[in-house]
Amino acid sequence: MRKVNFGFYSRAALALAAMLIAGSGVVSALPPNPNYPTPRTARIVGSATVTHNDSTQYQLYVTFVDGSTETVNAPNVIWSANKGSFISGSNTYLAPSTPGYALITGQFAGSGGSVTANRVITIQ
Repeated sequence: MRKVNFGFYSRAALALAAMLIAGSGVVSALPPNPNYPTPRTARIVGSATVTHNDSTQYQLYVTFVDGSTETVNAPNVIWSANKGSFISGSNTYLAPSTPGYALITGQFAGSGGSVTANRVITIQ
């Protein structure tokens, strides 16, 4: 049996398909946080690979419209995953028991809007 090797473009296509299917309703809405300016973009920072039945930490790196940047953590971020799960109120991801791929999502709301970041990770 031949092993299929998914490259970067396959994972990117998977992430795009998941975003199109799930839309913005993947995570719950956060109330705006007046302690932060209006967010412009976000990206998820952390390991690209997690061992099955293991855990790891993720953070959301947010760029604001004023040009400032900040690493934002729970509880200011709502995390979700299509496989595995996040410990409620934390940045800790718990990988599932089976290898494969998972789409993780982080959402942050600043005083003037919200941003969402998605990332495909490998479960080994």
